[in-house]
Amino acid sequence: GERRGKCVVQIYGSAPQGLLKKPKRMLLAFKKSKELESSEEERLSFRIFKRELASFDDTGAVKKDAFLLEEGEYRLFAGEDVRSAFEIGGFSLRETKILSVVEEICPPQESFSRMVNENGSVAYESVPVGERNLKERILRNLSKELSAVTQDYDFNDVMNGRISLENFVASLSEEELENLLRGSDVGMYDPAGTCGNAGIIGGTSEKLRKRNIPVLTTSDGASGIRLQAHTSLIPISTALAATFNEELIEKIALETGKEMADRGSDILLAPNVNLHRHPLGGRNFEYFSEDPVLSGKIASAFIRGVQSAGGSATVKHFACNNQETARHKNDSRVSERALREVYLKAFEICIEESSPDCLMMSYNKLNGVYNCYQYDLATTLLRKEWKYTGCVMTDWWMDYGSSPDFEGLDLQAYRVRAQIDVFMPGSAKFGKYKNKSDGSLLRSLKCGAITKGELQQCAMNVLRLCIKRRKNRV
Repeated sequence: GERRGKCVVQIYGSAPQGLLKKPKRMLLAFKKSKELESSEEERLSFRIFKRELASFDDTGAVKKDAFLLEEGEYRLFAGEDVRSAFEIGGFSLRETKILSVVEEICPPQESFSRMVNENGSVAYESVPVGERNLKERILRNLSKELSAVTQDYDFNDVMNGRISLENFVASLSEEELENLLRGSDVGMYDPAGTCGNAGIIGGTSEKLRKRNIPVLTTSDGASGIRLQAHTSLIPISTALAATFNEELIEKIALETGKEMADRGSDILLAPNVNLHRHPLGGRNFEYFSEDPVLSGKIASAFIRGVQSAGGSATVKHFACNNQETARHKNDSRVSERALREVYLKAFEICIEESSPDCLMMSYNKLNGVYNCYQYDLATTLLRKEWKYTGCVMTDWWMDYGSSPDFEGLDLQAYRVRAQIDVFMPGSAKFGKYKNKSDGSLLRSLKCGAITKGELQQCAMNVLRLCIKRRKNRV
């Protein structure tokens, strides 16, 4: 052109239409050029892994519960958008390659029809229903209780390396564990945190603070920090994603992270990586795009920026919270293939590329179960498959749920069994449990519906976050 400017290069891929139907093209990578003078050129390099073109088989047509590359021709395209992208190369596979076989997660319990690509035309196929026995898997993987420690250790002993984190957790009483696994009785705007906070994590009670467990302040996002203080507004997430510029987003988020440190905020409740399902979606301004790769890459840059400045980021809402209306009651019915290839992909990119300190669950149900109780999401997938070691919290308040597999397991105990570490903001919004615990976790512990080892496991996740936050404050 005649003027200087920047250009985005997008790389798309197509996979052969074999036993598994594929989209016509999928975004694989993108980069933004530097500012170029008229007639100036820049060479951009891309590294594309074959697994980014893989499909997930939830039917068993090739290999059940496997990520795979079917035999045939794979093509790559480059351009400024999907429509104008032109073919630049590709590769051929003579035989199908199985890349990995994983555990089934959150499968539908009732079949429905899903849309597929049939030689460029819309077609439909039936979605398979779940086969797994969740109860048996949970019982096989229950955390063991730590050996009892009677000494009242101080958290500073952990920070100074005098005792292990395991010994400290083993010294906590049942009441202290219950306090640690939720926000405070006050809930939002707790005076123990920074003024205008969304709630606190860590030292949520006087007993825990006497042990020198730090108070971690959470602040809502996503377009800056929400506190009772002058803070900077940054562009909405959709505008950030429209830049296709990871370097720029990381710089913007770095400034947000610096401001967090200056204002006394520990945990930013952002970025939000659910997908735009509809142009008029009520939450679109907090979400990046309709594409999981663009959303995941821009969110990863945002997380790196915040955390490189010493703050903690919280990727949310996990998962399939793709509308605002009735999100407390919405039940997202999703095939496991769509779940893994589309709705979870942005989260997976964030976990792999930027290791967010925190993750927030969503309000909605996924295939019949509220996500604040989803063992498959929080443990099978997040902890085991993706190797995530951060702190997992609920969204603010949650709807009642009881386990269909374990008698006496409901509410707080139900979500702790899923390894969702912290209930936020800590007490009920209304009713008889306002400004106090509902007591469900300790009731389930007393009747044997949940084990102390499970509470201790979640406590370890929370306290690892506390250790990191204390180090970042020094």
